[in-house]
Amino acid sequence: MTVGASVKQSLEQWDRKMWDVAMLHACNAVDDTSRKRYPSLGAGTRFRRVIRDAVDIYGVMATPGVDLENTRFPVAVRSDLTPEMRPDIADVL
Repeated sequence: MTVGASVKQSLEQWDRKMWDVAMLHACNAVDDTSRKRYPSLGAGTRFRRVIRDAVDIYGVMATPGVDLENTRFPVAVRSDLTPEMRPDIADVL
């Protein structure tokens, strides 16, 4: 499936309120994009890099009014940010 087809499926499932399926297709689109942009990186690293590269766009679409670039989350997930920083949205996703 192409990136465009994954995005289309994600939006269609979102309209149907099928959140899990919509998120799956959105993540597939991000993964495919990250594989093209950063082919030498591992899957998790390149996924987070693409999210961080476009966090301003992601924020407008997913969480309008929230500063995702500077927001950190108090959740127990592995982060590649500096040890004293809590995970960002790329880590959480």
